[in-house]
Amino acid sequence: MTYDDFLIKYAQLMKLFQCIEFDIKWTYSSMRVGDIHNNRSEIDKMTLGTVIKLLNKLDNSDSQPHLTKSDYQLLSNITRIRNYWAHTCFTDFVYSVSNIQNDFDKTSRRLENDYNRVNKLAESIERFRIGMVTNRN
Repeated sequence: MTYDDFLIKYAQLMKLFQCIEFDIKWTYSSMRVGDIHNNRSEIDKMTLGTVIKLLNKLDNSDSQPHLTKSDYQLLSNITRIRNYWAHTCFTDFVYSVSNIQNDFDKTSRRLENDYNRVNKLAESIERFRIGMVTNRN
């Protein structure tokens, strides 16, 4: 992967994190009893991790969850994954003390792997949100 390809994939991954947070919060808001917009306002200041826990509990309350157990496992790690990409990934190779190219290649492989996992999850969550909001109206 070239550095330019890395930057594009990085931007795509960061977009996915934002979309997941948006979709998670609207999905949870639409599943709760009450006005969807009031529900959304109530959770606006909550962390993503908190809302994921609330959604998991609500989604599994009827023993027919919309997201899989592995989806929720990845979601439980999403903040840690996002924080790595937001705060650490570039310093893992830019300030390499051994071999910049090897460290860049290692980070690039991690980027590709995380992007693939998160992209699949984002697609599932988007479908979930659309279904919940559509069924609510």
